Amino acid sequence: MKKKLVLGIAASILALSLAVGGTLMLFTDESETASNTVTLGNVDIELQEYIGTKDDADVYATLGRALPSSGDYTKGDDVGELTTDGEGEDAVFSGIAFGDNVVPGAFLEKRPRVINAGLNDAYVKAEATLTITIPAETLAVLNEQGGYKTNGSTDLTKIAAKLQSLALFNDGTGDSYSGPYWYGTVPEFTFGESPDSDGNYTATIEGTWYYAEKEDDTPTFAALKPRGETVDIFKGIKLAKDIGNEFAGLGLEIEITAYAVQSDNNAPEAPGEGETYTDVWEKVFTYEAPDE
Repeated sequence: MKKKLVLGIAASILALSLAVGGTLMLFTDESETASNTVTLGNVDIELQEYIGTKDDADVYATLGRALPSSGDYTKGDDVGELTTDGEGEDAVFSGIAFGDNVVPGAFLEKRPRVINAGLNDAYVKAEATLTITIPAETLAVLNEQGGYKTNGSTDLTKIAAKLQSLALFNDGTGDSYSGPYWYGTVPEFTFGESPDSDGNYTATIEGTWYYAEKEDDTPTFAALKPRGETVDIFKGIKLAKDIGNEFAGLGLEIEITAYAVQSDNNAPEAPGEGETYTDVWEKVFTYEAPDE
């Protein structure tokens, strides 16, 4: 089959991401932040997070930009620590970290959204990855728990089964679609069966969302207009209630990446046999060289 060539895609994809590790009472005792922005061509987006309200309106902070003045908003009750990179007037927002009072069963409010800061309509997708680190010390505790041993050794399969439901993304969409929304795929769970040099294991829960709308109950790709803003990608992360103290020390990092690509002359094809909507939408974000 002839490969699709869309002029300009290779020079107009923008990816912007943030990673925030929380300080969770049962899961980690360190927090780290990182951000990365790559801008190519005429597409420009911003990634924001909800931080509070002003006059009953939601207020968001923009990744890589200075935080709003404290007098310009009231911080949300469930919003964690606003972290920054740099000092003084050079400090810029780098994400929200969580305090040490978070326990299993907690809901971590995290409401990212995307702004089209460019001059062209754009299709937008977002990816979120929860990376779970099982330190060697925690693994030693699990070795002492009979429920996680088989033939006298730690059963990684049982640990993976437990961690698979550790956290869920709450998209907050429900069954009501009165306008554009984020069409999500089923999150994928991956467990690394080999430890790193320090004896730590890692697992990931990855979700992907595409900005869409519905026409006659059929999802279609929605183009985000210049200066337009999406609804929240999701509302937060729900932690499982049944993670016991034997899992104390787990590390948890949340990384969110937003992508944008021009929508002009770049409409996705209808799904073919055996394809899903997300299959054809993903092609919009992937450059394919033409057949020679």
